[in-house]
Amino acid sequence: SGAVLDSGKGSATLGNPLNAASWLARDLAAAGTPLMPGARLSLGSLTKSLPTKPRMFMRVVYEGLPGSPVVWVRFH
Repeated sequence: SGAVLDSGKGSATLGNPLNAASWLARDLAAAGTPLMPGARLSLGSLTKSLPTKPRMFMRVVYEGLPGSPVVWVRFH
């Protein structure tokens, strides 16, 4: 329907998305699987969990990032 279902702020992720990225990089390196240069991260849920239905599509827009990247998800 194109309706905005929810929105959130990056500060909801460990106070700052960079804190989450730093934690993830350290944790993965400690496990022997370091992040690769240029890796793109989606740092967790910035909104509450929402119920889904079969054949439902959701679109996420990362506003504030260069080009406002968009991710589409289709549920089976």
